[in-house]
Amino acid sequence: MVSTIELDTDGEVYSETTIAVAPERFEGEYQVALVDLGAGRVLARIEGTVEIGERVRFAEATEADGHPAPVFESIEEN
Repeated sequence: MVSTIELDTDGEVYSETTIAVAPERFEGEYQVALVDLGAGRVLARIEGTVEIGERVRFAEATEADGHPAPVFESIEEN
């Protein structure tokens, strides 16, 4: 059974990778990360770049193939 849960909007990068050869509808390289939000982990696109262990915050939801796709950005000072 699938159920909806509410997740925090701030989390920590658990794992990340850069997509070097983007699908047709995307331009250039982009980074995705597995973000640990405490009660669960989500796979999300990253605005800019991040490293494992970095703190991130939910920035927006885009749409991909009719489904919401979360986008996170760093909240750490560089």
